[in-house]
Amino acid sequence: MKTKLVAVCLVAIIVVAGAAIVFTWNSDDVKGNESSDTVKDMAGRSVEIPDNLDRGIVTFGSVDPLRFVSYFNLNEKVIEVDDGDVTDNKNGRAYSYAYDYDKLTKVHSDNAITSEDVERVANLQPSLVIVGGNVYANYADMVNILAKAVPVFVLKSMSTSAAYWDPATYKLNDDFTQQITQLGIVLKETDRAKELISGFNKYLQELKSMIGTTDEKIITSGLTISGSNPLNVTFPFYAPLEVNGVSNVYNQSKDTKVELDVETVAKLNMTMMLIDPSSSDKIIGNNSSQLVMDYIYGVNNDADPSNDISMYTVLPIVWDGCNWDVSLVGSFYISYLLYDSMSHKDVMNKMNEIFEFFYGSDGSSVISDMSQFFNEKSSKNGVELPLFSQVEIVKNAGGYTFSVA
Repeated sequence: MKTKLVAVCLVAIIVVAGAAIVFTWNSDDVKGNESSDTVKDMAGRSVEIPDNLDRGIVTFGSVDPLRFVSYFNLNEKVIEVDDGDVTDNKNGRAYSYAYDYDKLTKVHSDNAITSEDVERVANLQPSLVIVGGNVYANYADMVNILAKAVPVFVLKSMSTSAAYWDPATYKLNDDFTQQITQLGIVLKETDRAKELISGFNKYLQELKSMIGTTDEKIITSGLTISGSNPLNVTFPFYAPLEVNGVSNVYNQSKDTKVELDVETVAKLNMTMMLIDPSSSDKIIGNNSSQLVMDYIYGVNNDADPSNDISMYTVLPIVWDGCNWDVSLVGSFYISYLLYDSMSHKDVMNKMNEIFEFFYGSDGSSVISDMSQFFNEKSSKNGVELPLFSQVEIVKNAGGYTFSVA
């Protein structure tokens, strides 16, 4: 092993001095097992299946590795992660409320893998390293060098601005199904993989069955991506709406996020705004948010109640990539808002049920803990944006703020 590690370090030095490797995804490369001892990862690489996970799991990349490991309830096997997985605010990352990853002491730089990381992790000899697709795209050389010392499984980074389900069948799409299946093999958790796929599909079918008709014209506002954003930021494709058979009233772009001017917002003739409470730090003193609020305040306080715009807070689905479990959970709340598909008590029970499906008993307090986080964050920023609440705009001497309706 010592000779092997020296070779790994020497190759690392050579590659650092060489040209970068450009990587493109090809789902046809993932064919399943090559043998009973190996599995193809989502980059089409052959990965040795570890005998066990007793030496732990190391993850590289804030987009998906730790999230998917958490879905498999293997939190106690995780020994090293990106620094942000420990130090960043939890925001919409449900798995960070379920499991105490902020207590980990071994970390590395976010969304990168350096030659120093390669040498250190090779010497650590974890049972398995899981790498996000975004990291592999930029550091494929480092990943492949590390794979000479320990098994390394590469994930595919799924798009925030595309359906994770097949709209024709309302089941997980092929990429998601394949990723969960292959992970289940390398983790030796094939039964849990089947449970995850079956559970996703079950809840997607439930959502489909509750789709009705609505005249609401909805915009999503203040959505989080690359940090929090003001109210003029929206996602043209917003999965919790789309899975409920409704599109964002502004859907004229293929970009993941769009910044709208207030004139464009006014022309949308929206009737409902769904607000990501992560934006609470971009309300007071933020000119873009204040202009949007000025418009809505005027509409909601004119003589015509028929043009009023209702406003509700919803679960933030993005923080370190899309939180697929949170997107699914939040879809039920939007179904409740749009179609009155269940009582408020029932929808809260359903959302708790789904988090428990993902995280077992550790998921039972995710909603209450996340609600407390956003209550405190909103209060600190001088606004009231508690989760799952209808809110209204209040005018004061300093401009506009939010209050519970």
